[in-house]
Amino acid sequence: MASLGAACARVYVMQKHQEEKMKRIEEEKVLKRDEREEKKYVDEDRKVGSACTNTRKNKVHPDSDGRNKVGSA
Repeated sequence: MASLGAACARVYVMQKHQEEKMKRIEEEKVLKRDEREEKKYVDEDRKVGSACTNTRKNKVHPDSDGRNKVGSA
């Protein structure tokens, strides 16, 4: 009977270790997914920022040539 109890205890311990391992793996998956999503948002922000910078450089000012000034005819 003693060997049966020891075998059960060993199986119980192995199950607990397996459950902890699976829980740890699942948490790592969630962290990796969150990091990928965060990186995706950071990359999108950089794209938007660079596009805004380019539009400022190419801005056209109608008063720069003098034709649209008030009082000049």
